[in-house]
Amino acid sequence: MHFVSRQRGSLLLEYYDLKKRYFFKSHQLDSVSRYIDLSMEVAQRCNDARKVISIQFEIGLLCQAKNPLKRSSNSRRSTEIETGNDTVLLGKLYHNLSTVYIELYQFEAGMEYLCRALDVIVPTKDFHTQGKIWMQLADLQMQLYRFDTAEVSASKARRAFEKVAIKDYQGSAAIREAVCRIKQGKQLHPDTLLSLLAFLPALQNGPSGKVTKTTAYVGLAHHSIYNKFDLPQAEELLAHSLPTCDSMQLRLNITDIYYAYAQLNKLNDAPDSAYAYYERYARLKEEIAQEGSRLQLNGLRVLHQVDQQAEQIKNLEQERQISHLWTVILAISVGFAIFIAVFLSFVLRQKLRLATKRHQIQQLTLENQRLLNEKLEAERMFPTPVNSQQQRSTSSKKMKSSKG
Repeated sequence: MHFVSRQRGSLLLEYYDLKKRYFFKSHQLDSVSRYIDLSMEVAQRCNDARKVISIQFEIGLLCQAKNPLKRSSNSRRSTEIETGNDTVLLGKLYHNLSTVYIELYQFEAGMEYLCRALDVIVPTKDFHTQGKIWMQLADLQMQLYRFDTAEVSASKARRAFEKVAIKDYQGSAAIREAVCRIKQGKQLHPDTLLSLLAFLPALQNGPSGKVTKTTAYVGLAHHSIYNKFDLPQAEELLAHSLPTCDSMQLRLNITDIYYAYAQLNKLNDAPDSAYAYYERYARLKEEIAQEGSRLQLNGLRVLHQVDQQAEQIKNLEQERQISHLWTVILAISVGFAIFIAVFLSFVLRQKLRLATKRHQIQQLTLENQRLLNEKLEAERMFPTPVNSQQQRSTSSKKMKSSKG
């Protein structure tokens, strides 16, 4: 498998994405499968891990489309389905779909799919998946500066992880909850920071991924700096998180790290370093905002193209239905015309047959009359002996009667 440049690969992937959406809309699932295979090949050649995950999600959607799940009409969003493995699968699919929209900076659509995922997952006992979705919803709400609702989401994530005793995720959710309280200017309990620091060994040794760990480390460092408690450990957490965030291009986390470094150097009486980190923070934040606007416009453009294609598909389907209707009408008209033609032909043939018979009867009648007339004329002109005797007998009878 040879390497493909990211620029050329991104163009191919965007083209394949449009094709996949077009065929998904028209329910041509075999074509969707073919373009998914092409997209996966390009994404792997470009070493684009995020795209590979997105394509894996599309494979799940394709499987769902080929094997639709049973639904019930008695749910508040009309999307509740029977509990079991299928329910969890649908919730995870909604969760992954929200990630795709978030990457396109379509945050409201991403939040909508997270809410759909929660509607499906919450009635189940899969608290691990529930906690992950609540925590991602909290992250998105924090990114949109909705810290009050983010606090509620982080709290629900923490309680879900408590039920399955996953300490590292539980600590990460608790740290997010505390960050939201700080952002709202709320006072924290004096023991809060100590309870959060108690999760550090679980975060370091737990099964959670690098993104979850680094996000928790940065949040914990912010708490320590905010409370001016154990600053060396806060610096250690930031130093541990920065290379990981750089390698994974977690730029939102990097901005938080730069801001934390600026606050830390300010507390350590190093104004030059504090100013330098604050400049990095402001510059990177501006870049993210500009790129976010560009990606948001690009996402809107892609969605607009999909909507246009859906409209074209709808128009083509209407034209096809109209064409089919006209074909049916034409077939009925032709059939009716043929029936009328056959019926008229039958009627004309019957009339012609009757006229021919009448003419024949008239001809026979005239011929018989002619023959009878000829016969009578012949008898009058050439009487036979029998006829002569009969005529004489008749004459004598007439004479006698006249004498009497």
